Amino acid sequence: GCTGATYTAKDARYEPFEKKCDGVDNDCDGRVDAWALQNVSNTDGGSTRPAAVKLSNGSVLVMWDRQTGNARKLTERLVSPDGTQGPVIVPSTSASVSETSRAAALAADGAEVWAAWIEESTTPVYRRVMVAPLGSDGRSVLPSGLAYSVSLSQPTDVAIAVDGTVGRVLVAAATGSTVELVAFTSSTTFADAGQLGLNPVSAGEGADPRVAPAGGGFFWLAYQASGGATQCLVDARQAALPMTCSTPLPGFKRIQQTVFSGVF
Repeated sequence: GCTGATYTAKDARYEPFEKKCDGVDNDCDGRVDAWALQNVSNTDGGSTRPAAVKLSNGSVLVMWDRQTGNARKLTERLVSPDGTQGPVIVPSTSASVSETSRAAALAADGAEVWAAWIEESTTPVYRRVMVAPLGSDGRSVLPSGLAYSVSLSQPTDVAIAVDGTVGRVLVAAATGSTVELVAFTSSTTFADAGQLGLNPVSAGEGADPRVAPAGGGFFWLAYQASGGATQCLVDARQAALPMTCSTPLPGFKRIQQTVFSGVF
């Protein structure tokens, strides 16, 4: 029950899990308009590389890399608006069976929710970028729960962004020697999703890619190169390649800082 410092559990304002910003400690946990910290991963082994997006139904999808023995496995969980945590799941069947799946990346725009990650194996030997549209349950909506496989040379990191208004998804992958882009078409039903093409945009060292929608099918791209941070504007509206990085527009410095901070 509640204490005299708050109010009794019979008060009409009481909530099992606080959802209102009303200046009252609705769930009687000693915190006003705030939640206690939750262990969302709560899995065996270490948990690294967290990513999260808010879904159109108000739930939050959280994805992370879980250390299992000497391998990392992609793991995710849905958290409902009332704080209830769903079971631990994986985004696709390929992530489940792959020897290693890591580098979780998530993006959402309205009903469009997409994930990207890296899968690798020693038998057979491969390392590839995987991309999938997700449903409201956090799982791939592609047939049999599969994901698109993007052929890249030894990817080391990946980022993803979605512009649902024009049906474009941009994935940026670092390979250690370059940053490469791949664009996908999409729709709210994901029926016409398909890869548009692949294009390297950097020469020399390329690492830590970040992408964010700029509107109208354009995307901001930022990454670390041998000469320092590099940024540009990518036009993903056309299927015709190559996609190129144009001269930054006025005011890009502020947006670039936002992209690198990870606050989209």
